[in-house]
Amino acid sequence: MMTMTGQDRVREQRRRRWKLAGVMAALVTGLATAAVGYGYVRAGLSAGGAVAVAIGCGIGVALVAAIKAWNLRPWDRRWQSEPAHVRRDRLQARRNRMLWAFPMASLAFLLVAVRAWEDVRVGGASVVDHMQLAVPVVYSWVVAIVVMGWDFQSRTHRKYLDDELTGLMRARALGAAFVVLMGTGTVALGVSLWRPEWGVLALITALTLGGAAAGLRFAWLDYEAGLPKNDAGPANG
Repeated sequence: MMTMTGQDRVREQRRRRWKLAGVMAALVTGLATAAVGYGYVRAGLSAGGAVAVAIGCGIGVALVAAIKAWNLRPWDRRWQSEPAHVRRDRLQARRNRMLWAFPMASLAFLLVAVRAWEDVRVGGASVVDHMQLAVPVVYSWVVAIVVMGWDFQSRTHRKYLDDELTGLMRARALGAAFVVLMGTGTVALGVSLWRPEWGVLALITALTLGGAAAGLRFAWLDYEAGLPKNDAGPANG
C-alpha cells in the first residue's frame, strides 16, 4: 500500500500549519464576535434579532474552529503514514456523518424555532428566541455548502472527496432538494397569503427542509454506494 513520499509529507505538513493558523484566527474571531454581542445584550443595546444572530454565528464558528483545530493538532502524526485509500475512506466517512447529523439537528432546531416564533409574533421575544429562529437556517446553509463541496475540507482534499461518483450523487441530491424547496416554498407562499403573521416561520421551514433534503439524500446515496454489490446474478434453473 502506497503511503506519503517525503516531498508529499513536507507539503502536507506546511499545508496543515497554514490551515491551523487560519482555524485559530476563525476561533478567535468567533469568540470575539460572541463576546461583543453579549456585551451589547448586557448593555441593553440589542435591538431586534441582529445581535442574537451575531452571537449565534460567532459561537457556531468558534465551535467548528475548535473541532478543526483539534483535528489539526501538531502532535498528531498519524496522517504521515496513512495510505491514500484509507485517507479517502476516512474523509468520505467524516463527510457522510456530517450530512446525517446536521440535517437531523436542523430539523430538531426547527421544532424549537416554532415555539420561539410564538414569542416573536406577540412581541415578547428575547435574544435567545431570535437565535433559535436563525439556527435551523444556519445549519441548512452548512449542509448545502458541504453538499456542493464548497466547505474547507472538500476544497483542501478535493482529490479524495470530488470524483465522478461524488458529482453524480451531488446532482441527484441537489435535484431532490430543489423539488422539496419548490414544494415547501409554494406552501410557504400560501401560508403567507392566508396568515401573514406566520409567513416568516413558513419561510424558515422551507429553507430548513430544503437543506435537510440535500444532506440526507446525499448521505443516503453515499451509503448505498458503499453497500456490497451482489454480482452472482439469478440462478439458472
